[in-house]
Amino acid sequence: MEKILTIIIPVYKVEQYIRQCLDSVILDEEQTKWLEVIIVNDGTPDQSGVIAHEYEAKYPQSIKVIDKENGGHGSAWNLGLKHANGKYIRFLDSDDWLSNLSSFIEELKNHDEDLVFTHLTRFDERFQSSSLSKIQNIDYNKTYSTSSFSYIETGNQYYMYGFWYCTYKRDIFRGEQPLFVEKVFYDDAILFIAPYILGKTMVFLDTTLYNYRIGQSGQSVNVNVERKHAWDYVKVSKSLIEFANRHPNLNKVQSEQRDSFLSQYMKNRFSLFSQLSYREFRNIIDDFLPYIKKNAPYIKTSPKAKFYLATPSYLAWYCIKLFNKHILKIN
Repeated sequence: MEKILTIIIPVYKVEQYIRQCLDSVILDEEQTKWLEVIIVNDGTPDQSGVIAHEYEAKYPQSIKVIDKENGGHGSAWNLGLKHANGKYIRFLDSDDWLSNLSSFIEELKNHDEDLVFTHLTRFDERFQSSSLSKIQNIDYNKTYSTSSFSYIETGNQYYMYGFWYCTYKRDIFRGEQPLFVEKVFYDDAILFIAPYILGKTMVFLDTTLYNYRIGQSGQSVNVNVERKHAWDYVKVSKSLIEFANRHPNLNKVQSEQRDSFLSQYMKNRFSLFSQLSYREFRNIIDDFLPYIKKNAPYIKTSPKAKFYLATPSYLAWYCIKLFNKHILKIN
């Protein structure tokens, strides 16, 4: 019997959270036959791997652990995707958890769309508070075409294609592996662009599935972590452009989505880069801007990038830092 859903969980230094994560993917005996859970132990040095094997021993009909040397989040997802057998794929970070998985699987049985969207709950670790996030201006259970649907109508939520909101049919990634850049932070960014290029149909379900934990000091979206891994952003950004250029046959709507997303993504990256030291800033920008100009002329140059190109580099860096600090309130 084909599994309806494969959940891929990378594990590294999460012993504080992993039990909550794994408890959320345990189903009753009848539904377990529809579910495959692949836990990829990415060489974690703590007890997370031991706990993962504990769950595998207790629930062998649904849970499988793959042990590997540490290669980063993207390498774990690539390996899990390689071994996945389910009709659909759900990526789940091991410090997050799922809700309503049982009812979600029942709904999946009635769908064949390439992309299935659900609601997201953000849980703030600092304040122990939750907030619900829904994709706006859509009809539930209606099949949309990726060739005509514009995320701009949802309030410009280009991140809606990311793994917090979206479950993917496994077949759309066929021939695209390895999908994720390895040994870098922010490897999941490919999911902001790949689904609407590779998939053909999509549906929105009125159910909450993913619980995303935020507010942790070492989290990849923490501003200090972002500064430390600024070059990872460059590598990932280039991989997005390379992916887009490998799939040039897009219609007008898809091209607009690609251009809008990449332009906004690069604009956000430039704001981050301008927070670095002058030497770091110049090294990155002198590498990155010529690459974009050569390989992605469809990306709109941000006002800050234009200012940098038209102004001596130190002056541009200093003025942009002042703008970020006093206008955007970025410290």
